[in-house]
Amino acid sequence: MVDYYRARTELGLSKRKAAIRRLIALARLDKRFFYWREVRVMLGRALEASGRRRSALEVYRKLAAATSASWSFAPWVRSRIWALGRERKVLDQLLLRYPASAAAKNLETRGRWRSRFTAPMRLERARWLIKAWAYRQAENELRPLIGHKKLGISARVLLATIYQDKMRRHVDRALPLWRIVRTRGTPAQRELAQFKIAKAFAKLEKYPEALARWRAYIAHYPRGRHIEDAYYYLGWLPHDRHQDLAAVRGFDEYLAHSPKKRRRLRYVLWFRAFSLYRLKREAQAIAAFGKLLAFDNTLLAGKALYWIGRSYERWAERETAPPRRQELRAKAIASYRRLLSRYTLSYYPFLADRRLQALGQPTTLRWLAAPPAIAPRSAETGWPLASIADKRLRSKLRSVRGLWSIGEVDAAKAQFEPLAEALFRDLSRHDQLEALYRFNATLERYHELWRWARRRHGHHLRGYPTGREVQLFRMAYPRAYRDFARRRGKEHGVLELVIYAIMRQESRYRVSAVSHTDAMGLMQVIPKTARKIAKLLGRRYSKRTFFRPAENLRYAAYYLGALAKKFRGQEVFAFAGYNAGARAMARFLREHKGLPFDEMVEEIAYNEARGYCRKVAEHVLRYLYLYATPALRQRYLARLFPARVRYDYLDNVDFRAAVQGAFGSGAARRPTRRRALSFGTSLSRGRSS
Repeated sequence: MVDYYRARTELGLSKRKAAIRRLIALARLDKRFFYWREVRVMLGRALEASGRRRSALEVYRKLAAATSASWSFAPWVRSRIWALGRERKVLDQLLLRYPASAAAKNLETRGRWRSRFTAPMRLERARWLIKAWAYRQAENELRPLIGHKKLGISARVLLATIYQDKMRRHVDRALPLWRIVRTRGTPAQRELAQFKIAKAFAKLEKYPEALARWRAYIAHYPRGRHIEDAYYYLGWLPHDRHQDLAAVRGFDEYLAHSPKKRRRLRYVLWFRAFSLYRLKREAQAIAAFGKLLAFDNTLLAGKALYWIGRSYERWAERETAPPRRQELRAKAIASYRRLLSRYTLSYYPFLADRRLQALGQPTTLRWLAAPPAIAPRSAETGWPLASIADKRLRSKLRSVRGLWSIGEVDAAKAQFEPLAEALFRDLSRHDQLEALYRFNATLERYHELWRWARRRHGHHLRGYPTGREVQLFRMAYPRAYRDFARRRGKEHGVLELVIYAIMRQESRYRVSAVSHTDAMGLMQVIPKTARKIAKLLGRRYSKRTFFRPAENLRYAAYYLGALAKKFRGQEVFAFAGYNAGARAMARFLREHKGLPFDEMVEEIAYNEARGYCRKVAEHVLRYLYLYATPALRQRYLARLFPARVRYDYLDNVDFRAAVQGAFGSGAARRPTRRRALSFGTSLSRGRSS
């Protein structure tokens, strides 16, 4: 490691000969040396600068052969091989495999390489452009291929997929492409086209056409890959339109005919039960909700117990005989109490406590007035080496601390990785969980903390934590990247703990997380929305820097503050808007105006957004329990669980204004371009139904 830093210093002082000798020696080391790739890049550059082009070319060739094609410097290395060796194979690889890279774009602007592309090369290039999220470029490559005799159908499949699943707002463009694929494609492509056409009509909310296409799919492909989805939509589409009798019949078809492996079974059981609740068939609804109790988790079983209680309550309201009314209310109270005894720090238990108070019962949430479970001044980071019993492990950790202290955080993490499991064993055996937390938090290993607590002690994360369990909760709910979260929260009026809760749900604290909808980083921001917010913040959006916690949190906190303002401080609706898009959440509020809070949340049509906002609320409750004062808890819970829903959301929230709320001070930085955003898109993973 010392020689590596000496070589860097010598290059900085223009002592190339000494640096090259040192780098050649370092290059002989194997891949266990953390900076083995950087050493070869530095060596190649130094040799080029010294005029030794053949030697540099050889270094780059070996580096390209030894590294993964997904390495961030791979396009640059191949561009140097082309510049020094003029190898056509490398040029084709660069332009086809890395078409969205800066190196490829630079070559394209300086040469007429596109004329060399054959039709198969263009198709391959389009596939890699899609993987690089360069959808417009991929569209430009695919359009000329639509008329190709052999590749035209494959080009249509890719282009329709871009329009329907990637760009999202161009579903109408995908339909004619899928229709041609359905008539001319291979059997597998025809089945896919039939499925996608039905999905397209559902996304366009043309439900009669969509139902007809699902029926056609079931008739043509009774054992098809998407048969479960076809039966599911027979019930879900009428459920979304409040055609509850048709929905119950459709879900009964699913239960009778869908395959044994049912990914959507929990959704079907829930929607069927809620359709019966809407129809005011309480006895049938209670039986249907009871089937969800087999899924023993806070959302499904907790939801079932809560809505069993609500069904009994509503049933009691219609009863005229006082004894029968009292009996039904007693059953509602029993269901709520059962929920609170099984699950505590979660969304539905909090609602159940509210219902108990409405029925004249005392509150069970005594933790609201208790001090924070984690002492406010407890250390978050540090190197508590004295707590480690194993001397050899302690010695190795000292070298990790040395790397960290000189700013080599990545190298420290790499050296810490093989020691992590031994450290977990050593410290957990001696009940030194706080020390274990501090070691990992210092190295920003928050995802690993969450994973360890979840894997080893998940059953302890249900009730109120006491004693040792408090530290387990702390591992599962860390204050990740606290300096950035606190600063961005104050700037944009967002409670710091809410940022942690969203981070936990979105990425499980992983900086490099990328979703299937291309959402990136800790807070899972999609590039399209990030570019809009960048303009409003007066910043330049860069995919490379966007994964940095400071940058990712800046955009997400800005948007969260504006969403909270749009939905009048009703945090659960802001969370749903973060996931599904504010325009979709506003539409749900318009369509269901007048419902109480609990029913309004259940009427969020997108499965992912509905589950998302409830899970984030659960995470917020747990963060409040661990870290918040009683005064802050009371203040924030009024926003998280409003007594009455305000349906008068703001149409267009002006991002220009400083977003100041009850939980942050200071003003947002004024953007150079003064514009308002109309909230058309989701910041997170998007719509699901």
